[in-house]
Amino acid sequence: MSEDAADKRITTLLRSDAAFARDATFLIVASVRERCAPAHSGELAKMANRARLPILVATSEVTTREPDLDQPIYQAIQRTAAAAPCGRALDLTATGLPLQLDPERYAAAFPDSYYQPTLDPVPHEYAGQPLGTRAAQECQSIAYAVLPLGRDGWQCRALWSGMRPRIVKACEQARSEAGQGAGEAIPPEVAKRLTPMVAGLLEKLPESCR
Repeated sequence: MSEDAADKRITTLLRSDAAFARDATFLIVASVRERCAPAHSGELAKMANRARLPILVATSEVTTREPDLDQPIYQAIQRTAAAAPCGRALDLTATGLPLQLDPERYAAAFPDSYYQPTLDPVPHEYAGQPLGTRAAQECQSIAYAVLPLGRDGWQCRALWSGMRPRIVKACEQARSEAGQGAGEAIPPEVAKRLTPMVAGLLEKLPESCR
């Protein structure tokens, strides 16, 4: 496949496949931040792992179906990221992504911004907590395991976003009482103590939102 044909096919996919477009947006922002804010390199990937986001699942499906696009997709993402100015919003319209995207705002609102790339304002649950701080918290993994992103039910999303910080706080308290230091993996005894606490918090949600 020629480079021009590959680029046209990628553009078509970005416009028609929402999951692939989410992956591409994530990869572009991650690459831009790696170049423009190297001190924060890896934070998006770490938080994506904590939030159990389906990163690259859609991209893998595309390249499995159309293996000729494997290298062209990678090259297109790197080319777009390399041309992006630091400290400014990116106009991604020409790529097939109809977005004016601010990488730092995307990072501040991540992981919610994976599903809503232009999310504004930043979710209140992240107030005063930059991405790097949240990505370093083991307890974030618990909160997103219990209340994952990407679920249907717009009526419940505000309740879920308000409950996650409470789960993180309960988890951090349980870790502290067990004498755990920051960054240490959550041991089974802490997880066991945490289970009824989290269950109690979830019972405060309407039944349809649990």
